Amino acid sequence: MHQLKTSVKSVYISIAAFLTINNLVYNTLPIILGGLATQRGFNEAQIGVLGSTFLAGQMLTNITGPLWVGRVNWKITVSFAMLIFAIAMLLSAHVNFSLIAICYLIAGGTTGISLACMFCLISNMDNPVRAYSMAIIAQCVIAGILVIVFQSFLLPKYGLEGLSYLIATLILISIPFVRWVPMNLKAQLEDSNKSKIKENLKFKISFSFWAFIGLIGIIIYYTGQTGIWAFVERIGNSRGFDPDFIGIVAAGSLILSGLGAWAADLTGNKLGNFKPLVIGILIFIIAMIILSATNDKYLYFIAIIIYSAAWNYMTPFQLLVVKSADKSGTYASMIPAFQSIGAAVGPVSVGLLIVDGGSYINAYLIAIALALLCMVFFWCAHINRAPKGT
Repeated sequence: MHQLKTSVKSVYISIAAFLTINNLVYNTLPIILGGLATQRGFNEAQIGVLGSTFLAGQMLTNITGPLWVGRVNWKITVSFAMLIFAIAMLLSAHVNFSLIAICYLIAGGTTGISLACMFCLISNMDNPVRAYSMAIIAQCVIAGILVIVFQSFLLPKYGLEGLSYLIATLILISIPFVRWVPMNLKAQLEDSNKSKIKENLKFKISFSFWAFIGLIGIIIYYTGQTGIWAFVERIGNSRGFDPDFIGIVAAGSLILSGLGAWAADLTGNKLGNFKPLVIGILIFIIAMIILSATNDKYLYFIAIIIYSAAWNYMTPFQLLVVKSADKSGTYASMIPAFQSIGAAVGPVSVGLLIVDGGSYINAYLIAIALALLCMVFFWCAHINRAPKGT
């Protein structure tokens, strides 16, 4: 029994490591895009395109995941994906705008491959919400620390080259964690519950309409959320805040937003799957109101913390809503693809809205409208839960 528990903990650690590293660029996107704007002279539309290009690459490999994720060797696939990810980030520091976009597309694609494997692993664990929440907390804390390093030390002293080298180094360091990842889906299911193998085979012949509606809700939600997150640095810059303070805001909000995932773990099933989403949306709207109504730097900090924590609080329950509407039990493994679709659209949309340095008020209003709209889709998936045993 002790050996089994150690094994599960090792898998949790591996999941946390790979989700942290593969989401590192996304979680530090405001700093990376801000560095591209200040050091390369790119405008909001251009950095929005670069952010969306990275996320589009991630989306393309995520969305094809069901075609290959159950067939490949996860240890080998993730290892090679991480190696290519590191090379792409290294090359991006030495090329022009067009080639940066290509490097980001490749880098995003490799993270999508690793995330597809990890989410397939998570969705077939006995406690997927626990595994997901622990990974969110880990990536928020680590990304928060790295934001301080990026903003206050690396970018001013070593520029984008230094930042890219550090990211590449962290990617390479994470590769040994494949030791605790199952070899493939079949190996995982055989180790846990052989009956699940039949459930996963249903994916090929079973279409869960209401689970798909839940996934559409995730696209809508992430479009609005990412549109704000990608420009957190630019929002602070437009109000004349000191770059070091903005770095502290981004780092502090990332670290403290882990409290949202921790609160989700504590909430568990006490409020069901949908009520926590309502709570999260209401808190998000409050954050957007504060962000739009003040030029005070401390209220800006508080608003970003509240917004980020609400996001991480909601994410595990979005997974539960999709799983509860899913007849086959496999749609949760597609969640990163639908997150990436919304995340790819968000930055470029907001970038086009404010390309000439205009007000961010339209971005706030659109984010609120999309947050309310996604709740309609989550509600439809929630009330059309798949009967147990189907």
